[in-house]
Amino acid sequence: MYSIIIPLLEGEEEIHRLLEDFNLMQLDAEILLIFPEKAVLDEVQFCESYPKLDIRVLKSGNSRASQMNYGANNAKFETICFLHADSKVNAENIEFLKPSKHKPKDAIFYFKLAFEKSNCPFMFLNATGANLRSRLFDAPFGDQGLSMTKTTFDRVGGYPTDASYGEDNLFILEAKKLKIPIICTNSVLMTSARKYEKFGWLKITLLHQYLWIKQNLQFKNKTTHDE
Repeated sequence: MYSIIIPLLEGEEEIHRLLEDFNLMQLDAEILLIFPEKAVLDEVQFCESYPKLDIRVLKSGNSRASQMNYGANNAKFETICFLHADSKVNAENIEFLKPSKHKPKDAIFYFKLAFEKSNCPFMFLNATGANLRSRLFDAPFGDQGLSMTKTTFDRVGGYPTDASYGEDNLFILEAKKLKIPIICTNSVLMTSARKYEKFGWLKITLLHQYLWIKQNLQFKNKTTHDE
């Protein structure tokens, strides 16, 4: 058994599609839906709509980092997986979330990234770039589904709640500093391209690269200073 932790914003309707995916599978996991503290929602609705699933609806903080930390602290099982609401999972993905697939036990596991069919013709470049970045630099992002034990999560120190962006990148940077293995499952996890379609492919692509490089340099400078 394991725990799937999904941070959410109020009104993030993609979660229903993800829960429908889970509902079609044999899922030996609890699902923790973590909403902001001030979210107004019908918590019973989620449980009654998906009776086959073990769902818990929780509220904590207003940032993705605080929500994921709260989910990890309240997970029933030692193996935890963080997914985004706009992910689309398949049976192979679920197989690689099982604790028996987590070898070595002290590693952080992630999926290859692919984008769903989109009106934007360049999304394959983003997926290719993300997978190369992950392979070459051990630098997966949160939309690649990070999975680990609670012991490893606690060793890293959780997601930094003081970060204005890139809490998943900072988490991985801290894990690498501690020499925790970062391992690709070689299973492909699909995600939505809606942000690129809404705000523009070039704008979002360049912004992400700029912020990633900037954050890595800041982390390196801080680490050097601390030493």
